[in-house]
Amino acid sequence: MDKSIEDMSPSEALRYMRGLYGMKRSEFCEHFGIPMRSLQHWEIGDRKPAPFVIGLMRKCYELERENERLRDCIDTLDRQNDELKALLKGEGVVQ
Repeated sequence: MDKSIEDMSPSEALRYMRGLYGMKRSEFCEHFGIPMRSLQHWEIGDRKPAPFVIGLMRKCYELERENERLRDCIDTLDRQNDELKALLKGEGVVQ
């Protein structure tokens, strides 16, 4: 069963988001600035977060993954640039 986050209860969605991050509760709380007791209550389902909380966490996750992808691209471009500079120096071409 591949359930969309929109179809999950808030407690399911929070546990799912924490799983995406691969974090323990304490790490997740520190990352988002959430009191530990609040997250515990949300995850067991006896309290619910404000409706926008999960949406903001999801957006943060997407943006953090995109930033990682962009950093990887920049690293690749930096390596290629260094390789090109080395090739140009090796051929005696002045920059």
